[in-house]
Amino acid sequence: MRMNRVYYDQPLLEDSSVERFRVGIWQKLTKISVPTLHRQHEKLVEYIIHLYAIIENLKSHRPSLQEMRQVERLLDELEAFIVRHFQEEERFLYEIRFPSLSVHRTAHVGFKNRFDQIRREMKEIGIQYIVDLYFFSYGWLFEHIDTMDVNFSNYFSVMGPSQAEDSLRPRLRR
Repeated sequence: MRMNRVYYDQPLLEDSSVERFRVGIWQKLTKISVPTLHRQHEKLVEYIIHLYAIIENLKSHRPSLQEMRQVERLLDELEAFIVRHFQEEERFLYEIRFPSLSVHRTAHVGFKNRFDQIRREMKEIGIQYIVDLYFFSYGWLFEHIDTMDVNFSNYFSVMGPSQAEDSLRPRLRR
């Protein structure tokens, strides 16, 4: 999977609240035994940090049209990354015959549906929904990794890394 640069064309705030958040969120990330998927989780954390920094910046003033467009571009990129991550993760779980794949897939669908709902509400009502989206994404990401992804990580550890990691390598199209 090609990792895109997180889109936000203004530097992250370097105030103490963002730095404390950055340190705290990295301490919360549970390492899973599938390196490719763990790197994708790290990328999701980077998106969450950017979203937090944007929220901190926007709390001080009413956002301009340009700032709202920047937020939209960041959320578009985040959404595309999430969709790709879920597809890769589900394909991996299918290929290792993970017994709880359907439960895992249902959690992904639930996240995507709620993410889409919050984005629609954000367009109708405004900036408060960016805050809601942030808190929902942050909470869901860590709950999901700590409960569901750890399960397949343990399953994968017993199975052996060589066979399962092969399933994450890109396929050549004919």
